[in-house]
Amino acid sequence: MGSKTGRQTHQKTENYSNITSCFIGVLISVYLFSFGNGGYEAIDVTKRHLFYVICGGYCAIVTVMLVYQNLIRKKTGVSIKHIIYNSYLAQLFAVLYLLFTLISTVTSPYHQFAWVGASRGEGFITIALYCLTFVYVAQYVKISQWMVYALGVSCAVLSCICLLQMKSVNVFSLYPDGYTYWDGDVAYNGKYIGTIGNIDHFSAFLSLAIPVLWCAVLRMRDKKRFVLCIPLVLLLIVLVRIRVAAGLLAVSVGAILCLPFVIPTSKRNRGIMLLFLVVLISFGIFFVRAHDFDNQTLHEAHAMLSGDWDPSYGSGRLHIWSEVLKKSVNRLALGYGPDTMIYVRLEPFQRYDDALGKTIISLIDAAHNEYLNILFHQGIFALFAYLCMIMVSLTGWVKKAETSVPAAICGCGIVCYCIQAFFGISQPITSPFFWVLLALLVNSCNIRIASVLR
Repeated sequence: MGSKTGRQTHQKTENYSNITSCFIGVLISVYLFSFGNGGYEAIDVTKRHLFYVICGGYCAIVTVMLVYQNLIRKKTGVSIKHIIYNSYLAQLFAVLYLLFTLISTVTSPYHQFAWVGASRGEGFITIALYCLTFVYVAQYVKISQWMVYALGVSCAVLSCICLLQMKSVNVFSLYPDGYTYWDGDVAYNGKYIGTIGNIDHFSAFLSLAIPVLWCAVLRMRDKKRFVLCIPLVLLLIVLVRIRVAAGLLAVSVGAILCLPFVIPTSKRNRGIMLLFLVVLISFGIFFVRAHDFDNQTLHEAHAMLSGDWDPSYGSGRLHIWSEVLKKSVNRLALGYGPDTMIYVRLEPFQRYDDALGKTIISLIDAAHNEYLNILFHQGIFALFAYLCMIMVSLTGWVKKAETSVPAAICGCGIVCYCIQAFFGISQPITSPFFWVLLALLVNSCNIRIASVLR
């Protein structure tokens, strides 16, 4: 009887794992390459709708299966206390993050817009799908090598599309007739590439994919792993050519920070490596402060390190961050509600564009910093829960990276993305990849609430 029950439980777990594997496969193939009929003008809306279908469908299927199994058939007989104790600690913080987001939505002065989102489609419903996807994937995923190889194939194809676009080929007619990639910021505002769209969003995806691939090549023992060097090199070429400073910073600094943890070595050698990296980074900061550069990003870094904090620096990010912080103090606890910044009416950012020959006035609808964005929209309690979720996950990565290959690989991607997030915008185009990778990291580190309470 016990053996039969064990087989049934194993079969049910396999069902959840298989559904989760299918979901991940669809995410890094169908979702990554979807773009719809309207080209880049409609890619945000197309991706958002597909996000609801794919992530919403996955969450709905798993939820229905759980309800049927536990409430209708009443097969498990597992108490709520047992479920909580055997959950991952990061899952608890994700639930708390969602709870504070719900309270923020209900109490928002713009609550009628906060459920779906006013401008970027990242209202409560979207955030709920992020969190629910994270909880389910962390609980049921069965990590396998096919996932990193599938990512490698998708990245190779995506890179080829980008490189063709840089040769002025209008792949899939994503640009309007007569326009190419190089007309960005000249004939029209912004730059778009690949099947993701805006180059800043594309850079966020690269901040996840590149570290995952190089760490896989470094740590996996399968001889076939070296084929991953092909998409890795292609992605690096694309990253360098699109010249998004946030992505370049995340991938380079992230690699420096991750290496001491992902290379199997003694604690003494790891300490020596960390000390060397601290010295190297300190020298780099000193060098940038001491020398001015023609490069815009390095020139602005030099000026800020010298005490000149011009609000226009960082593509206006200093102005945006200042405005966001000024308004955040008015609703520090619960924020203004998810994706409602456009209605708070922050002072617009203005800059003169030499290429277009006119002054561009941009309304502020996102903080261009994911952490400030959460503080403004959902409040300090939600931000605290979100940061705890990430810190718990990365603490597990530090402990497990030497012995667990999946943990080492996933942790590198999360570290680099978190660096990029200081300058980026969370949105449904790339955020699902972050939440799924974070779930894989949590699953591989296996830090459960019960083990913490012992």
